[in-house]
Amino acid sequence: MNAFHKTWPITPVAFTLSAAILFFLLVYLPPRCNDTYYEAAFLDKEKLLEKVAPPRIILVGGSNVAFCFDSSLIREAMHVNVINAGLHIGFGIPFMLNTLAKYARAGDMIVICPEYEEFFGLFGGNENLVAFLISYPSALSYVGVDQTAPLLLGARSLLNRKCVGALTNLRSKIFPMKQQKSSSPPSLSPQIYKRSAFNKDGDIGIALEHSAKSPEGFWLPLYINNSGSFDAGVIPALNEFAAFMDKHGVKVVFTYPYLSDSFYRACKPSLLALESRLKSQLKIPIIGNVSDCVLPDECFYDTRYHVLTRYKGTRTNAILSELKLIQSKAGHGR
Repeated sequence: MNAFHKTWPITPVAFTLSAAILFFLLVYLPPRCNDTYYEAAFLDKEKLLEKVAPPRIILVGGSNVAFCFDSSLIREAMHVNVINAGLHIGFGIPFMLNTLAKYARAGDMIVICPEYEEFFGLFGGNENLVAFLISYPSALSYVGVDQTAPLLLGARSLLNRKCVGALTNLRSKIFPMKQQKSSSPPSLSPQIYKRSAFNKDGDIGIALEHSAKSPEGFWLPLYINNSGSFDAGVIPALNEFAAFMDKHGVKVVFTYPYLSDSFYRACKPSLLALESRLKSQLKIPIIGNVSDCVLPDECFYDTRYHVLTRYKGTRTNAILSELKLIQSKAGHGR
C-alpha cells in the first residue's frame, strides 16, 4: 500500500481505517485454497513434485501445459513417471523455475513450454501470483528477486480490480440495472477453472469437446504486439536454470506452445523474431518450431492456448519422438 499511496496520519480515525483496509486485504481479497480455487492446484502439483519417485518427465509452463498435454501418453511411451506442473501464466517464469529447482532430482527431464507472453512482458508474473501468495504465503520462497517490480504492480492492479468490483456490486444493489451481456465466453464449463479439474498427473482432466470462445474472439487480452518489446532477461534466465540443473543431473529441454491461427497471424513478426533469438541464444535443446504449433481457431476451447481434448494427443505425440531421442542420449530411461 505504501508504495502507491500516501501514508495515513496517525490518528484514531486513520488507525481504524488502516485496520479495516488490512482486514479487507487479508480476509476478503485472497481466494480460498479449496477445490473452487484454480490456482490452489499448485499445492497438489507441489506434492507430486515432492512425492513422485524419479526419474520423471516434468512438464512446466502456464495453463497451456495443463490443458494441452496428456501425461499418460508420455508415461506409456517412455516408461517414466510424468508430472504436469503447468498451471498459470501469471505466476511468471522465475516462480516456476525456482519451484523446480527445489524438487527436481537426478535423472529427471524438465520440458519448459511457456506462453509467448512470458517473453513480452509477463516474465515476472502478475496479480494472479499476488492473490495466490496472500492465500499461500509460504510460496514466497519461490518468488525470484526479479519479480519484485511486477508483483508490486500486480498488487496495485489486484487491489484496484477488487475495489472497483466491490463498488460496482454495491452500486448495483443500491441502483439495480438491467443485466448487461457478459464479455466472457458464454459456455465455459463451471468445473474447468477449479482445483478439482486436474487429474492425478496434473493435467486438466475434464473433457472439453466444443469451443467456448465468444463471437469477438478468445477470452484473453492480446499482450504481444509487433513493436519489438522483447524481454531480454528471459533467455539468460532459462540458460542459467538449465546450467544449474545440469550440474544436478537434470536434463532441460524447451518446446513451443500450441496456439490459434488468428493469434499467430496477428503476432507473426514478433513470434518469428523470438524463434530466431531462441535458436541462436538458448543453450538447451529446442523441440519443434513456432509454425508447426499452429492450429485452426476451432481446435481451441476458450483461449488461444487451450486446445480441445481431442487435440491433446496430437500435441503430446508431436514431442514424443524428440523426447525419446533426448532420453536415450541422456540415459534417462529405466
